[in-house]
Amino acid sequence: MHLGKGLIWVLKSFIQKWFFWDKKSLMNDKHHQKEKFFTVGLILLYCIGYGLLRILVSSTMELDEAEQFRNAATLSLGYSNEPPLYSWLVWAAFKVLPAKLYTIILVKYCLLFIFYWSFYLTIREFKSHYEALLFTASLLLFPTYCYEFNRHLTHTILVTTMVSLACLFYTRILLRKNWIYYFLFGISIGFGLLSKYNYIFFLGSLLLATIHCKESRKLFFNPKGLVAILIGGLIFLPHFLWLLKTGLPSVKHAFHRADLGQKDFLSFEWFLRIIRSYFSELLLFFSLFIFFFKRNLSKDIKIFQELLSLRWLVLYSFSLPLIIIFVFKLGRFSSKWLAPVYLCFPLGLATIFRPTINFQREKIFGYFCAFIAIAVFITRAFIGFMPDITRKRERIHIPFKVISYELKERLNKLGISDFKNVIIITDNEYLETNLKMYLPQVKFILLSKIFEKHFDQKSFKFLLWEEKDSNNGLPEIFAKRFPKVVIFKPLKANYLHSKLKPLYIVGFAQIK
Repeated sequence: MHLGKGLIWVLKSFIQKWFFWDKKSLMNDKHHQKEKFFTVGLILLYCIGYGLLRILVSSTMELDEAEQFRNAATLSLGYSNEPPLYSWLVWAAFKVLPAKLYTIILVKYCLLFIFYWSFYLTIREFKSHYEALLFTASLLLFPTYCYEFNRHLTHTILVTTMVSLACLFYTRILLRKNWIYYFLFGISIGFGLLSKYNYIFFLGSLLLATIHCKESRKLFFNPKGLVAILIGGLIFLPHFLWLLKTGLPSVKHAFHRADLGQKDFLSFEWFLRIIRSYFSELLLFFSLFIFFFKRNLSKDIKIFQELLSLRWLVLYSFSLPLIIIFVFKLGRFSSKWLAPVYLCFPLGLATIFRPTINFQREKIFGYFCAFIAIAVFITRAFIGFMPDITRKRERIHIPFKVISYELKERLNKLGISDFKNVIIITDNEYLETNLKMYLPQVKFILLSKIFEKHFDQKSFKFLLWEEKDSNNGLPEIFAKRFPKVVIFKPLKANYLHSKLKPLYIVGFAQIK
């Protein structure tokens, strides 16, 4: 009996320690436990609400979601466009749950939950519960976090989550100096580099801030710190070797998107682009935060000396990406590329923040942030369910599910019941991926990847293409490759939640 009680106590302690990642939760303090459960519930409500909205609005995959669906079919050390970690997570999820859109959505909002929860825990290390909630809510002042994270994006969400976890373990190293947090920090570095390459913005800034302050230098430039760096390097090493072996495809893709060495570098148009993309969200955040809390901020507020590096992290997070823009002469810079370092700003401000006596201003700010979350939710619902009113059709409004059902009926009318013998060739990767989700037995082939070995005598071969008009003519790219085809009536469907024209049209033909 005593043994049973002992095992229950050990299990309870383990759950409390690792679920909440906080030694304070080991104390039998109901008040602290209620605070944590309240925060978990609040973040869960946010994530579940937005996740359900996305699933209810559309069963069509966005571009990033479609990319993950394709990549997760195989487990690889790297992929052509992005680092592999997100695809690994989706691959693992597909091993447990069906390869459907809702599984990809589940992965995304689990990451968002970890992002907000770990940031709350980071602030909670040196601030009260209410202050930690306030600064976690302040993340919604960044449009990338409050709107773009819920509209699309995958890798950017992952890299921001890995940064938030790294900040949590970094702060715990500063305050607790335990081996376990060095180990976890090293893991977060490795996985951060595997999530998206702009993680280097944060990692470089954190390194400079650590070097800048005497206390943090002592804590990291020692055997424990070197072990953490070694762990991160070992995790990233296999992907790095893959990059070298394959000619750096994902790195080249990243540089291509940033217009490396742009000819109009330092021109007036270039300055306007950079100012708009680089400073707009930062100015919005600081303007709103200062409006509410100008009197609450003071650099004279006493904090642990070890946490001074968090203040310098703000400066380096702002300046390092800007230096990289000039050094590499980037012609294009998207605001979402700064997502990994945006959270450093509220984290640094928390170290110079003094709350009001009655928390009145903080409560008003909390209501304001709640209003932002609800307003964005309503906006996304309005755009999703009423594209005819908003005149804004997004990719998620393309009716791929309806098209797939109509394609099934056409194949049945042609006397084809076993879809394993069907080969569909298309020049549109997005079309291919979405239809493949609903027709898993059909073999889809991109025109650029055609091999003659696919064309056995028993298979039925068809062509699909996205019609730009109602002419229903075979595109030239297909006509050159397949001179003998029979063109059928195209597949048509209304855009999701839309009754207004034009219809979405997919050309349909059979190869003879």
